Amino acid sequence: MKEKKIQLQESVQSLDQKKAKELELLLQSTKKTYQIDSLKKEVMNQDMIERDYLDNRDLMKLKDETTSLKQGLDALMQSIGDMDAPNVAQERNKLLEQRDAIQSTKSQTTGQIAELENQSKALKKELDRSEFKNAVKNYLKTYSESVVLKKMISDILKYRNALEWALMKYHAEKMEQINRSIYSLWRDIYRGNDIDYIRIKTEDESKPDKVTDKRRQYHYRVVQAKNDVEIDMRGRCSAGQKVLASLIIRMALAETFSNNCGVMALDEPTTNLDRENIASLCESLRRIVTERENGNFLLVIITHDEDFVTKLEKFDTYYRVSRDHDGKSIIKEEQL
Repeated sequence: MKEKKIQLQESVQSLDQKKAKELELLLQSTKKTYQIDSLKKEVMNQDMIERDYLDNRDLMKLKDETTSLKQGLDALMQSIGDMDAPNVAQERNKLLEQRDAIQSTKSQTTGQIAELENQSKALKKELDRSEFKNAVKNYLKTYSESVVLKKMISDILKYRNALEWALMKYHAEKMEQINRSIYSLWRDIYRGNDIDYIRIKTEDESKPDKVTDKRRQYHYRVVQAKNDVEIDMRGRCSAGQKVLASLIIRMALAETFSNNCGVMALDEPTTNLDRENIASLCESLRRIVTERENGNFLLVIITHDEDFVTKLEKFDTYYRVSRDHDGKSIIKEEQL
Protein backbone atom coordinates (compact mmCIF):
# COMPACT_ATOMS: atom_id res chain seq x y z
CA MET A 1 0.00 0.00 0.00
CA LYS A 2 2.76 2.31 0.88
CA GLU A 3 4.51 1.51 -2.40
CA LYS A 4 1.44 2.44 -4.44
CA LYS A 5 1.21 5.72 -2.69
CA ILE A 6 4.79 6.44 -3.49
CA GLN A 7 4.19 5.60 -7.17
CA LEU A 8 1.16 7.87 -7.24
CA GLN A 9 3.13 10.73 -5.85
CA GLU A 10 5.80 10.19 -8.46
CA SER A 11 3.20 10.18 -11.21
CA VAL A 12 1.70 13.42 -9.91
CA GLN A 13 5.10 15.00 -9.82
CA SER A 14 5.85 13.80 -13.35
CA LEU A 15 2.54 15.21 -14.56
CA ASP A 16 3.24 18.52 -12.90
CA GLN A 17 6.61 18.64 -14.59
CA LYS A 18 5.08 17.96 -18.00
CA LYS A 19 2.49 20.68 -17.50
CA ALA A 20 5.19 23.09 -16.44
CA LYS A 21 7.22 22.19 -19.53
CA GLU A 22 4.16 22.52 -21.77
CA LEU A 23 3.45 25.95 -20.30
CA GLU A 24 7.00 26.96 -20.93
CA LEU A 25 6.74 25.82 -24.57
CA LEU A 26 3.49 27.72 -24.98
CA LEU A 27 5.14 30.87 -23.70
CA GLN A 28 8.04 30.39 -26.08
CA SER A 29 5.61 29.86 -29.00
CA THR A 30 3.71 33.02 -28.11
CA LYS A 31 6.96 34.93 -27.99
CA LYS A 32 8.05 33.60 -31.40
CA THR A 33 4.66 34.50 -32.92
CA TYR A 34 5.01 38.04 -31.66
CA GLN A 35 8.50 38.23 -33.10
CA ILE A 36 7.21 36.99 -36.50
CA ASP A 37 4.43 39.58 -36.50
CA SER A 38 6.97 42.27 -35.68
CA LEU A 39 9.16 41.12 -38.58
CA LYS A 40 6.18 41.12 -40.95
CA LYS A 41 5.31 44.66 -39.98
CA GLU A 42 8.91 45.69 -40.46
CA VAL A 43 8.99 44.06 -43.93
CA MET A 44 5.76 45.84 -44.87
CA ASN A 45 7.24 49.10 -43.73
CA GLN A 46 10.32 48.42 -45.87
CA ASP A 47 8.11 47.73 -48.93
CA MET A 48 6.25 50.97 -48.39
CA ILE A 49 9.51 52.86 -48.07
CA GLU A 50 10.83 51.22 -51.29
CA ARG A 51 7.62 52.08 -53.13
CA ASP A 52 7.90 55.66 -51.96
CA TYR A 53 11.46 55.81 -53.23
CA LEU A 54 10.43 54.39 -56.63
CA ASP A 55 7.51 56.78 -56.90
CA ASN A 56 9.80 59.67 -56.08
CA ARG A 57 12.26 58.52 -58.74
CA ASP A 58 9.52 58.24 -61.37
CA LEU A 59 8.22 61.62 -60.37
CA MET A 60 11.66 63.15 -60.83
CA LYS A 61 11.91 61.57 -64.29
CA LEU A 62 8.49 62.88 -65.26
CA LYS A 63 9.46 66.34 -64.05
CA ASP A 64 12.64 66.19 -66.15
CA GLU A 65 10.70 65.01 -69.21
CA THR A 66 8.07 67.67 -68.65
CA THR A 67 10.75 70.32 -68.43
CA SER A 68 12.40 69.02 -71.63
CA LEU A 69 9.08 68.86 -73.50
CA LYS A 70 8.19 72.32 -72.29
CA GLN A 71 11.50 73.65 -73.56
CA GLY A 72 10.91 71.92 -76.91
CA LEU A 73 7.39 73.27 -77.04
CA ASP A 74 8.64 76.77 -76.30
CA ALA A 75 11.23 76.46 -79.08
CA LEU A 76 8.61 75.08 -81.50
CA MET A 77 6.14 77.82 -80.61
CA GLN A 78 8.87 80.39 -81.16
CA SER A 79 9.73 78.77 -84.53
CA ILE A 80 6.08 78.66 -85.55
CA GLY A 81 5.71 82.24 -84.54
CA ASP A 82 8.44 83.17 -87.06
CA MET A 83 6.67 81.24 -89.87
CA ASP A 84 3.85 82.26 -92.22
CA ALA A 85 0.82 80.38 -90.93
CA PRO A 86 -0.97 80.09 -94.34
CA ASN A 87 2.17 78.70 -95.95
CA VAL A 88 2.57 76.23 -93.12
CA ALA A 89 -1.03 75.10 -93.53
CA GLN A 90 -0.57 74.80 -97.29
CA GLU A 91 2.62 72.81 -96.81
CA ARG A 92 0.83 70.61 -94.31
CA ASN A 93 -2.00 69.95 -96.76
CA LYS A 94 0.52 69.19 -99.48
CA LEU A 95 2.34 66.75 -97.25
CA LEU A 96 -0.97 65.14 -96.29
CA GLU A 97 -1.84 64.73 -99.99
CA GLN A 98 1.56 63.19 -100.62
CA ARG A 99 1.03 60.87 -97.71
CA ASP A 100 -2.38 59.85 -99.06
CA ALA A 101 -0.92 59.31 -102.54
CA ILE A 102 1.90 57.21 -101.10
CA GLN A 103 -0.58 55.18 -99.08
CA SER A 104 -2.74 54.69 -102.19
CA THR A 105 0.31 53.61 -104.20
CA LYS A 106 1.32 51.34 -101.39
CA SER A 107 -2.14 49.77 -101.35
CA GLN A 108 -2.07 49.27 -105.12
CA THR A 109 1.44 47.85 -104.96
CA THR A 110 0.41 45.56 -102.15
CA GLY A 111 -2.54 44.35 -104.24
CA GLN A 112 -0.29 43.84 -107.27
CA ILE A 113 2.22 41.94 -105.16
CA ALA A 114 -0.56 39.74 -103.82
CA GLU A 115 -1.83 39.12 -107.36
CA LEU A 116 1.68 38.33 -108.59
CA GLU A 117 2.19 35.98 -105.69
CA ASN A 118 -1.06 34.21 -106.59
CA GLN A 119 0.05 33.99 -110.21
CA SER A 120 3.43 32.70 -109.10
CA LYS A 121 1.78 30.03 -106.99
CA ALA A 122 -0.48 29.07 -109.88
CA LEU A 123 2.49 28.89 -112.26
CA LYS A 124 4.51 26.84 -109.81
CA LYS A 125 1.56 24.52 -109.41
CA GLU A 126 1.25 24.26 -113.18
CA LEU A 127 4.99 23.62 -113.55
CA ASP A 128 4.65 20.74 -111.14
CA ARG A 129 2.35 19.00 -113.62
CA SER A 130 3.74 15.92 -115.33
CA GLU A 131 3.91 17.46 -118.82
CA PHE A 132 6.17 20.29 -117.58
CA LYS A 133 8.56 18.31 -115.43
CA ASN A 134 10.85 17.63 -118.39
CA ALA A 135 10.34 21.06 -119.95
CA VAL A 136 14.06 21.92 -120.09
CA LYS A 137 14.96 18.56 -121.60
CA ASN A 138 12.13 18.82 -124.11
CA TYR A 139 13.13 22.38 -124.95
CA LEU A 140 16.75 21.41 -125.61
CA LYS A 141 15.61 18.50 -127.76
CA THR A 142 13.18 20.66 -129.73
CA TYR A 143 15.76 23.44 -130.07
CA SER A 144 18.39 21.04 -131.41
CA GLU A 145 15.86 19.60 -133.85
CA SER A 146 14.96 23.14 -134.93
CA VAL A 147 18.63 24.01 -135.55
CA VAL A 148 19.15 20.81 -137.55
CA LEU A 149 15.94 21.44 -139.49
CA LYS A 150 16.98 25.01 -140.33
CA LYS A 151 20.35 23.72 -141.51
CA MET A 152 18.63 21.08 -143.61
CA ILE A 153 16.32 23.70 -145.11
CA SER A 154 19.31 25.91 -145.91
CA ASP A 155 21.13 23.01 -147.57
CA ILE A 156 18.02 21.95 -149.48
CA LEU A 157 17.56 25.51 -150.74
CA LYS A 158 21.16 25.51 -151.95
CA TYR A 159 20.65 22.15 -153.65
CA ARG A 160 17.35 23.36 -155.12
CA ASN A 161 18.98 26.48 -156.51
CA ALA A 162 21.82 24.40 -157.93
CA LEU A 163 19.33 21.97 -159.47
CA GLU A 164 17.27 24.86 -160.83
CA TRP A 165 20.36 26.37 -162.39
CA ALA A 166 21.34 23.00 -163.88
CA LEU A 167 17.83 22.48 -165.26
CA MET A 168 17.82 25.95 -166.75
CA LYS A 169 21.19 25.35 -168.35
CA TYR A 170 20.05 21.97 -169.63
CA HIS A 171 16.83 23.52 -170.93
CA ALA A 172 18.71 26.30 -172.69
CA GLU A 173 21.14 23.84 -174.27
CA LYS A 174 18.35 21.53 -175.45
CA MET A 175 16.27 24.42 -176.79
CA GLU A 176 19.30 25.63 -178.73
CA GLN A 177 19.84 22.12 -180.09
CA ILE A 178 16.14 21.76 -180.97
CA ASN A 179 16.09 25.12 -182.75
CA ARG A 180 19.22 24.21 -184.73
CA SER A 181 17.54 20.99 -185.84
CA ILE A 182 14.29 22.85 -186.66
CA TYR A 183 16.24 25.44 -188.65
CA SER A 184 18.04 22.76 -190.62
CA LEU A 185 14.92 20.68 -191.29
CA TRP A 186 12.85 23.69 -192.34
CA ARG A 187 15.53 24.90 -194.74
CA ASP A 188 15.80 21.40 -196.21
CA ILE A 189 12.07 20.65 -196.51
CA TYR A 190 10.15 23.89 -197.02
CA ARG A 191 10.14 25.09 -200.62
CA GLY A 192 8.34 28.40 -200.16
CA ASN A 193 10.10 31.78 -200.08
CA ASP A 194 7.86 33.58 -197.57
CA ILE A 195 9.43 32.01 -194.45
CA ASP A 196 13.20 31.70 -194.06
CA TYR A 197 13.09 29.60 -190.89
CA ILE A 198 11.03 28.85 -187.79
CA ARG A 199 12.09 28.42 -184.20
CA ILE A 200 10.64 27.88 -180.69
CA LYS A 201 10.95 30.77 -178.25
CA THR A 202 10.43 30.78 -174.50
CA GLU A 203 9.59 33.74 -172.29
CA ASP A 204 12.47 32.98 -169.89
CA GLU A 205 15.11 32.79 -172.57
CA SER A 206 16.48 36.25 -171.75
CA LYS A 207 16.77 35.48 -167.98
CA PRO A 208 19.07 32.44 -167.73
CA ASP A 209 20.54 33.36 -164.35
CA LYS A 210 17.30 33.91 -162.45
CA VAL A 211 17.26 30.89 -160.12
CA THR A 212 15.38 32.19 -157.12
CA ASP A 213 11.82 31.63 -158.37
CA LYS A 214 9.85 29.21 -156.25
CA ARG A 215 8.23 27.75 -159.37
CA ARG A 216 9.47 28.12 -162.91
CA GLN A 217 7.10 27.86 -165.83
CA TYR A 218 8.10 27.98 -169.46
CA HIS A 219 5.74 29.37 -172.08
CA TYR A 220 6.62 28.24 -175.57
CA ARG A 221 5.63 29.83 -178.85
CA VAL A 222 6.60 29.16 -182.44
CA VAL A 223 7.84 32.10 -184.49
CA GLN A 224 8.52 32.43 -188.21
CA ALA A 225 11.23 34.66 -189.62
CA LYS A 226 11.72 36.54 -192.84
CA ASN A 227 14.79 38.72 -193.37
CA ASP A 228 15.66 38.21 -189.66
CA VAL A 229 12.30 39.65 -188.54
CA GLU A 230 10.47 37.23 -186.26
CA ILE A 231 6.70 37.15 -185.72
CA ASP A 232 4.40 34.67 -184.03
CA MET A 233 3.41 31.87 -186.37
CA ARG A 234 -0.03 31.41 -184.81
CA GLY A 235 -2.71 32.95 -187.01
CA ARG A 236 -0.18 33.97 -189.71
CA CYS A 237 0.49 30.68 -191.50
CA SER A 238 -1.44 28.40 -193.78
CA ALA A 239 -2.75 24.99 -192.79
CA GLY A 240 0.03 23.30 -194.76
CA GLN A 241 2.71 25.44 -193.10
CA LYS A 242 1.21 24.65 -189.72
CA VAL A 243 1.26 20.89 -190.44
CA LEU A 244 4.82 21.06 -191.75
CA ALA A 245 5.96 23.09 -188.74
CA SER A 246 4.34 20.59 -186.38
CA LEU A 247 5.98 17.71 -188.23
CA ILE A 248 9.41 19.35 -188.23
CA ILE A 249 9.16 20.20 -184.51
CA ARG A 250 8.26 16.58 -183.73
CA MET A 251 11.19 15.35 -185.82
CA ALA A 252 13.54 17.81 -184.08
CA LEU A 253 12.30 16.72 -180.65
CA ALA A 254 12.78 13.08 -181.58
CA GLU A 255 16.27 13.79 -182.90
CA THR A 256 17.21 15.70 -179.75
CA PHE A 257 15.72 13.53 -177.01
CA SER A 258 15.60 10.08 -178.63
CA ASN A 259 19.24 9.32 -179.30
CA ASN A 260 18.88 5.99 -177.54
CA CYS A 261 15.47 5.23 -179.00
CA GLY A 262 15.57 4.16 -182.66
CA VAL A 263 11.85 4.56 -183.34
CA MET A 264 10.04 7.53 -184.88
CA ALA A 265 6.37 7.44 -185.89
CA LEU A 266 4.63 9.87 -188.25
CA ASP A 267 0.85 9.81 -188.62
CA GLU A 268 -0.47 11.35 -191.85
CA PRO A 269 2.58 13.61 -192.31
CA THR A 270 1.43 14.91 -195.73
CA THR A 271 -1.91 16.36 -194.64
CA ASN A 272 -2.41 19.84 -196.18
CA LEU A 273 1.06 19.77 -197.81
CA ASP A 274 1.51 20.63 -201.46
CA ARG A 275 3.39 18.35 -203.83
CA GLU A 276 6.60 20.35 -203.66
CA ASN A 277 6.78 20.23 -199.87
CA ILE A 278 5.82 16.54 -199.88
CA ALA A 279 8.78 15.85 -202.14
CA SER A 280 11.08 17.82 -199.82
CA LEU A 281 9.72 15.90 -196.82
CA CYS A 282 10.44 12.61 -198.58
CA GLU A 283 13.99 13.72 -199.25
CA SER A 284 14.52 14.68 -195.60
CA LEU A 285 13.09 11.38 -194.37
CA ARG A 286 15.33 9.48 -196.77
CA ARG A 287 18.31 11.42 -195.44
CA ILE A 288 17.35 10.67 -191.81
CA VAL A 289 16.95 6.98 -192.55
CA THR A 290 20.26 6.91 -194.40
CA GLU A 291 22.10 8.59 -191.52
CA ARG A 292 20.67 6.14 -188.96
CA GLU A 293 20.40 2.93 -190.93
CA ASN A 294 23.33 1.44 -189.00
CA GLY A 295 21.83 2.29 -185.60
CA ASN A 296 18.81 -0.03 -185.54
CA PHE A 297 16.61 2.90 -186.53
CA LEU A 298 12.90 2.28 -187.23
CA LEU A 299 10.69 4.81 -189.01
CA VAL A 300 6.94 4.17 -188.81
CA ILE A 301 4.77 6.13 -191.24
CA ILE A 302 0.98 5.95 -191.23
CA THR A 303 -0.51 7.52 -194.35
CA HIS A 304 -3.21 7.29 -197.01
CA ASP A 305 -0.99 9.01 -199.58
CA GLU A 306 0.33 6.20 -201.80
CA ASP A 307 2.23 8.67 -203.96
CA PHE A 308 4.12 9.78 -200.85
CA VAL A 309 4.93 6.14 -200.08
CA THR A 310 6.34 5.51 -203.54
CA LYS A 311 8.55 8.60 -203.33
CA LEU A 312 10.29 7.44 -200.17
CA GLU A 313 12.30 4.83 -202.15
CA LYS A 314 14.06 3.50 -199.05
CA PHE A 315 12.14 0.30 -198.55
CA ASP A 316 10.93 -2.60 -200.65
CA THR A 317 7.76 -3.57 -198.78
CA TYR A 318 5.09 -1.90 -196.73
CA TYR A 319 2.00 -2.97 -194.76
CA ARG A 320 -1.45 -2.10 -196.04
CA VAL A 321 -4.29 -1.98 -193.52
CA SER A 322 -7.78 -2.55 -194.91
CA ARG A 323 -11.14 -4.01 -193.95
CA ASP A 324 -12.80 -7.16 -195.22
CA HIS A 325 -16.48 -7.56 -196.00
CA ASP A 326 -17.13 -8.27 -192.28
CA GLY A 327 -15.57 -4.94 -191.25
CA LYS A 328 -12.50 -6.56 -189.71
CA SER A 329 -9.06 -5.05 -190.14
CA ILE A 330 -6.59 -6.88 -192.37
CA ILE A 331 -2.85 -6.19 -192.38
CA LYS A 332 -1.11 -7.28 -195.57
CA GLU A 333 2.54 -6.93 -196.58
CA GLU A 334 2.93 -5.64 -200.13
CA GLN A 335 5.82 -4.97 -202.46
CA LEU A 336 6.59 -1.38 -203.33
